[in-house]
Amino acid sequence: MTAGLLETIVLATRLPEGRWAVLTLFIVLRPDYATTLGRTGERAFGTALGAGLGIGLVDFGHLGPLEMLTAAVVAIGAAYAIFSLSYILFSAFLTSFVVLLLDILGSPAASTVADRLLNTAIGGAVALAAFIAWPTWEGYGVNEKFARLFEAHAAYLSATLRGTIERCPDLGQLRALQLNARRARGDAEASAQRLQREEMPVVGWHKPTTGLSAGATTAISAAIRRLGVAELVLHALAETRCCIGQVYVVGRERDAVDALAEAARAMLCELAGSLRHMRAPTGFVSLRPFQVALSKALPDGGPIVEVADSVVDVLGTLAGVLD
Repeated sequence: MTAGLLETIVLATRLPEGRWAVLTLFIVLRPDYATTLGRTGERAFGTALGAGLGIGLVDFGHLGPLEMLTAAVVAIGAAYAIFSLSYILFSAFLTSFVVLLLDILGSPAASTVADRLLNTAIGGAVALAAFIAWPTWEGYGVNEKFARLFEAHAAYLSATLRGTIERCPDLGQLRALQLNARRARGDAEASAQRLQREEMPVVGWHKPTTGLSAGATTAISAAIRRLGVAELVLHALAETRCCIGQVYVVGRERDAVDALAEAARAMLCELAGSLRHMRAPTGFVSLRPFQVALSKALPDGGPIVEVADSVVDVLGTLAGVLD
């Protein structure tokens, strides 16, 4: 909506090189204030720096056509090389490349620089105005993302535990659940990073105070990584069972694994519900008795017993954080 409005203004006012204003808007307007403000400042400063560099090479470098072309190639190469390290330097090298290239094609460097600086300022200002008019605080959505993370791991953990007692588990389903859990984790961790960068930018703006804190998201993310390692081990055990075509456990042992899988699934779903409603988690039983029963059912131990102990410890940590 903001880009469409800005493009309408550009067309109505016939703003010279107005596409740079819209391009700037696309680049700097982000879901969170901190990134929008930071990216706007970096692009403005980098553009000004690159414009000065380009003007200096064109007006004071006394370069011939071949030297100008070489400088342009070096500038765009440097821009791509530095992109992931510094957005300021990326913007500077990109702007100097544009100035050099347009000068080679016959456009005066001074007017090119003036137009680019003006449009960058307009695009950045409109981006900030859009966020001020319609702020999207990450705190309003972080709980839902972590709730979905818990639900995704509830399904994956339950499936991998049960996969260790099946003669030939559905590996396609396990892969799909694994991918879903991985995506949910990526979404949640990105949300946590944005939450940590949020600041109170303007008097009168109110960030949500009922969501997860940045410290809580860090603790949860660390525990989820441990849970992910345990799930990968269980996944590998399930794939091994399928390859050799043997049942890992039978009878009482099978019942113990199945009971632990269901209890773990129910606990993670309860934790997801507690996040959505911002209440202390209740309504689930301790997983330690299920893990003890599994250890007794498998007196010789084995990897599944060790992984089960790790899973119970991680879920206890998650419950403690949310409590």
